Amino acid sequence: MTVAPIINKFLTLAATVYIIRTLPVAEYGIYITVCTYIGLFFVIIDAGLNTLVTREIARDHDSANRYFVNVIVLRTLIAFFAFILANGIAYFLNYPAQTTAYIFIFSLFLFSHGIFENYLFIFNGLERMEYAAAESVDCSFSTNALYILVIYLGYGIKPLFIIPTVISMIAGLAMYLIIIRKFIHFRPQVDLSFGLRLLKEAWPFAVLAIFGMIYNKIDIIMLSKMKTVSDVGYYGSAYKLINALFIFSSAYTVAIFPLFSQLSTGAEDKLFFSYKLSFKIMAAVAFPLVAGVSFLGQEIVTLFFTARYLAAVAPLKILIWSVLLIYFGTIFQCLMYTFNWQRTVAGVFFGMTFLNVGLNFILIPHYSYIGASVATVICETINLVIFYYLISAHIGHLPWGRVFLKPLMATAVMSVFLYFLQPLAAKNVHLYLLPIIVVVVVIYWFVFKLSNPFNESEIEQLVKIPLLKHLL
Repeated sequence: MTVAPIINKFLTLAATVYIIRTLPVAEYGIYITVCTYIGLFFVIIDAGLNTLVTREIARDHDSANRYFVNVIVLRTLIAFFAFILANGIAYFLNYPAQTTAYIFIFSLFLFSHGIFENYLFIFNGLERMEYAAAESVDCSFSTNALYILVIYLGYGIKPLFIIPTVISMIAGLAMYLIIIRKFIHFRPQVDLSFGLRLLKEAWPFAVLAIFGMIYNKIDIIMLSKMKTVSDVGYYGSAYKLINALFIFSSAYTVAIFPLFSQLSTGAEDKLFFSYKLSFKIMAAVAFPLVAGVSFLGQEIVTLFFTARYLAAVAPLKILIWSVLLIYFGTIFQCLMYTFNWQRTVAGVFFGMTFLNVGLNFILIPHYSYIGASVATVICETINLVIFYYLISAHIGHLPWGRVFLKPLMATAVMSVFLYFLQPLAAKNVHLYLLPIIVVVVVIYWFVFKLSNPFNESEIEQLVKIPLLKHLL
């Protein structure tokens, strides 16, 4: 089921690239501001319920109807609250009239999300994830295809705020019919006391999600208030490219989490072995990504977004270092969830959120999107150090030299070729950039494989991971 998120990310990236290439920078800045702002309120609707209810239905399939009915009622009420809150805060933030109107239109998506998108926890809890995966791909394809169509026809960004609501309603109704006909015996069992108990149990998951969302998105909101929408457009476009690079780390953590969970109970040596191996894998992917974007950032922006977005090159070359930090941080975070340290993770995100807000408040007025990029890297660095200290105290320190040496050597060789090939890419981005990327990737992989980075025990474990077995 890890394939569906990867497909969705590629579909979203394709539509995003087309939107950015077509829209004026300022208009894209408005679009990304509205999407980011409303995105902050989606975690309120989820309120940790998806994680909790999926777990409970997995334990007792006969309880599916009770959870299904009561969560729809709960999330509808929470969606109404989130709708009022989103528009009320937008009013006090004193956004321009056009932006405020777009926020109102897109906030209607909160209702459809709360009412119609409750099928995921049913399918996941009943272990029929193929339905959820297929529907997510269908929705992503339909939404992104319509995005491209309305932009191509010249309708501007307004329809982009309406399409997700319509798609969500249609998909949700279709999934509800499937659930009622195939998986549950539907009965209207509304129980307010049961719903309140659900909220009480779900709040730790909700707090973690809320602070995680604020931590990751607050920079765009602050930038939209302190600087121009064009600045938001440049920063947002760089951020979209960076987000696309997390496809591998997200898929890998999903694949490795069950193994970590299995080994966390009485198999500490094997757990440390898997932990060290995971760092080797992340380093092998993250190091060449950092080198590639550092050398070819300007050419990448030109190819994907046109020369109008060259101002995005600077934040892109800074934010790429956050990719390295987050790749490693996801392994730490995965382990902390394995140890049931959710409260610790929430505490770290709580502190980092305030630090992130403080740094952005200081840096953005003077350095705009450059300051926001630096703030992100500083916070991710501190975050990584804290997680490493906590994990090392529990299972031991990593042998950094043995973990990093071989991917660093391969990256160094690749960087030499990048240094000499970059001027050629700059001469004609459309003709030379992609062939150069292919050449340096092949060189990196050849040197990396030649160094025998994994021993026999590591290879035996790697081939058990579907995401990696075909690469070895």
